[in-house]
Amino acid sequence: MRSLVLPLLTVCLSLSSAIPSWAEEQERPKVEQVGDDQYRLGEIRFDARTQEVRFPVVVNMAEGGPVEYLLVHESGKIHEATFYTSVEPQALATVLKLIRFPQVNFADGVAARQVSPENEVVFEFAIGDDSESSSIADFFIDLASQKPLKEMPFFFSGSFWEGGRFRAQGEGSFVAVRDDPSAMFHFLHEGAADDERWAANPEATPPVGTAGELILRPVKPMATEELDAP
Repeated sequence: MRSLVLPLLTVCLSLSSAIPSWAEEQERPKVEQVGDDQYRLGEIRFDARTQEVRFPVVVNMAEGGPVEYLLVHESGKIHEATFYTSVEPQALATVLKLIRFPQVNFADGVAARQVSPENEVVFEFAIGDDSESSSIADFFIDLASQKPLKEMPFFFSGSFWEGGRFRAQGEGSFVAVRDDPSAMFHFLHEGAADDERWAANPEATPPVGTAGELILRPVKPMATEELDAP
């Protein structure tokens, strides 16, 4: 089987000139290879084979609610989010395009409230490379039942462009737990239609200000043969 390195580098080179500058004074980031199938774009680390992506986040809300977002940009709606990050939505969108992350139309995902295993996304949180990761479901309480969530499946829509602007970038919205088409990822639970359904779980959420990494991956990663195509 051919290595993933050359095909991915080919894609990187073809996209490098197309990566928009999301801050006029910010130097355009470059994709670096840091392992056999591991790459880095700025602060985002990703694996071309497993489609796992990691980047730094900070705990923003450890109790109370309602919580409307799992993750926002540090300039976004922080008062409604569990985590915030300095990573730009456009940078994450570039990485997900490079590794051909499975994508579902927002309206289809919300209407069905379920996707195939290939399109379902899980999120975890870890403090340091050597620590065990925690499911982000541990950090949420369903206010309808007053019980912690057991699982939190998401799907990736990629947000959308409007008037020449990438909406996730403009809004700073990465991962929504209430229905928001501007976000890049969306909670599949039917309760996401209610923007006051979720709260932070103080018994499981790390203290506010805790720094770590948010980890995302498809439940069923794309087969290597598919990733291997130039």
